[in-house]
Amino acid sequence: MAAIVAVITVWFQKYKYDKERKPIISPLVKKYELTIVDILTDWETRRKVDKKWSEITFQLKNFGKEPVIDMNYRYSFKNYEIIKTYLKNIQLNNECNLELKEPTFIKRKKELLLKEASLTGIDGEMKINYKISRPILNGNPISPEKEIEVNLPSYFIILTNFLLKNPNSRLDFFSLSSIPFPKLELTIYCKDTDQRIWMTVYELYWDSRMSSSLGINGGHYQLILNSKHTFTKKMKKRNIFLIS
Repeated sequence: MAAIVAVITVWFQKYKYDKERKPIISPLVKKYELTIVDILTDWETRRKVDKKWSEITFQLKNFGKEPVIDMNYRYSFKNYEIIKTYLKNIQLNNECNLELKEPTFIKRKKELLLKEASLTGIDGEMKINYKISRPILNGNPISPEKEIEVNLPSYFIILTNFLLKNPNSRLDFFSLSSIPFPKLELTIYCKDTDQRIWMTVYELYWDSRMSSSLGINGGHYQLILNSKHTFTKKMKKRNIFLIS
């Protein structure tokens, strides 16, 4: 009997030890004040976004007790089909035309493409294709209670701008819940100090309950980026290539 109790005690201590050392990486809620000038323009820098990454950032914080090393992350477009259908159903204005294309295979990598976004203005018509890919990016180690800045993908900014700027988006002064904003699935891979690999998944979305339109005519908005934890799991050895 004593031997069984000793085994249980050792198991429980190991379980508690592993749980305390489990990486806890979480996005922080962030508020953005924005006035939309152009659907292809970042809110803060007022520069054109590139074909992959915007200059708009949010923070990832390490809430664990141990440092996180060799961190990587990637995005996927969670509600692609919903946005695609919505764009087809709304009547577009004369200034721009935005459409999501079907997934295609390019160089053996599955990618989603934003069809040509056409803008008519002083400089004439501008056409740009934006890839909606699932890249894996190298991040910096994160010490306990420390944060790193993470960039949002360009298509997330472009679609947000377009949906807010479109005159058929039925906005009011109290809620933005009528707009099906894009949602991101953020997958984070990281190693703990024992070289174990963990995968954590979050859903990133504009929180319509906390966001607000501060002036329809002026196009000024306050958007709150929130997150929902989906799951965390320890990766098997055969999946170690995902974080290389």
